[in-house]
Amino acid sequence: MNKDTDKKSISSAGDTEQRGHKRRPSIQSRCADAEPFTVPYLSPIVLRKEIGNVLGHEGDLSLLKAEFIEEHPIIFWNLVWYFKRINLPSHLPGLLLKTKSKTEIETVSP
Repeated sequence: MNKDTDKKSISSAGDTEQRGHKRRPSIQSRCADAEPFTVPYLSPIVLRKEIGNVLGHEGDLSLLKAEFIEEHPIIFWNLVWYFKRINLPSHLPGLLLKTKSKTEIETVSP
């Protein structure tokens, strides 16, 4: 397994140790009305390469579409985590609102 894509739990402070044991890399998220989930942690180098692949195949505007979350969840959540960690503003969390409201409309409509 590639060490850049191993799983590791990452707290908001970036701490990767618990009780003296290293945890496997992953990023955990919790939403108020959803189950917690985990995505693989990508190193900055791997994340940059993956973003380059997406932009090369789908174009720059793919990062502005709500479908980006569903089509590339690992890249999306790693970007959100990195931006939050370095306190960089981003439009990405706003895509969740578009996705969630679209899902709720489809669920309520017959």
